[in-house]
This record gives sequence, structure tokens and C-alpha cells, in this order.
Amino acid sequence: MIAFREYFLSYMVEKTSGIYTKLLKKNSVGWNLTKLDLKHYESNTLGYHLYQFLEEKNIDLMPKHESHDLFHIIANYDVSGIEECRLQFFLLGNGKCSIYLLMSLAMAIILFPEKIIDFKKHIQRGQRANRFYDWDFENLLHQNFEILKHKIYNHENVPTPR
Repeated sequence: MIAFREYFLSYMVEKTSGIYTKLLKKNSVGWNLTKLDLKHYESNTLGYHLYQFLEEKNIDLMPKHESHDLFHIIANYDVSGIEECRLQFFLLGNGKCSIYLLMSLAMAIILFPEKIIDFKKHIQRGQRANRFYDWDFENLLHQNFEILKHKIYNHENVPTPR
């Protein structure tokens, strides 16, 4: 049953993300980078780690949503339906609030009510991290990935709760 709910969630994200981009991100500017551009960054950089993530997951950068994939690697969340929900709750805890985020959270609670306690742990994990969701990641792609993560987690080892 969870597999069907995860499939439905993925379907809904696929169908709504384009609408969200057209309506609410119409004035946003994308990075004008491709996955292959990221391959040329040094191996210890945020940009190269993003390339590795995209390559491993066999996905491309989504224009105007480039930071989202960075959230996955910085916060250590996979791309499955449940993991995407956990990431959204983590981002809420980190201070992010948008219409699309709130709709995503509502959908997660409706589809996975048995995960509410789990989702709360991810909100708390986001609260323990230093605020980073609104960083200018395009200008940080050349920075050392481990140093950036260290700044976010403020010398703490913040494990991903499961």
C-alpha cells in the first residue's frame, strides 16, 4: 500500500511542479547550468557532489529548482516518496515556508498519517541545523562540500532519523 501512495505522490509532484514553476516562479532565474557543467567542478566541491547525485539518480537539474537537489545531498535524503516528504518537513524545520511546501506537507500527512511522528523528527532535525535553505547556492558551487555541511550542522553530528 505504501508503494501505491509513493507512486501517487510522485505523480502529483510531476503534475504540479510545472504549474508551480509557471505561476509562482515565473520571475525566478535558473542557473543556466547543466549536469555536465557540474562534472567539471573539483571533486571536493558542492558542484561536483551535485553532479554525482544527479548522475547516481539518473536525473537532470530542473530549471528554477536547482537548489532542491542540493537540499537532498546536504541534508542526506534520498529521492523516494517518503524521503521527499522527510526532506520537506526538514526544510520546514529549517525555516522554509512556501505555498508549495505547505501543500506538500498536507499531501504527506494525508497520504502517510502513520508517519506523523517520523515527520516530526525531521522537523526537529531541520531546527537543529543552521538555517541554509535560502543560501545562494549557485555562488557556492565551487566551495568545499564538507566545510559547507560543517557550517550547516554547526560542529554537530546530526544523524538522519529513520
